[in-house]
Amino acid sequence: MTIANGGESRKFNVKNIFMSYETILLEVKSRIELHKKFKDAYNKQLAFDFNLFNFFKIGENKISELLAFFINPMSSHGQQNAFIKEFLRILAFDVKDEAISEITCEKGIDNQRRIDLYIKFI
Repeated sequence: MTIANGGESRKFNVKNIFMSYETILLEVKSRIELHKKFKDAYNKQLAFDFNLFNFFKIGENKISELLAFFINPMSSHGQQNAFIKEFLRILAFDVKDEAISEITCEKGIDNQRRIDLYIKFI
């Protein structure tokens, strides 16, 4: 098959293109099957599909409070700065967790607006 693009033509072997797609799809299928086997083997210990939030009707404010609880190293969860370190890593913030001076939920700002989760850095 020949495809012309702006005066330039290229030849493509349709069979090779199909084989490439087939190889990719087979790889995806293989990984999905491997994932299912892993999930079946470890689901009892790790409960992959468990979600505590399915039992509660919680809104935006409660979620902000929950996040603030976990990312605050001084909270009673006992994990110290483990959660804030991971939180900052996921957000790709290059800040040391020791540089946090305040974590507040629903911090009021101008025009009666609020910030869901406010984290102040030193």
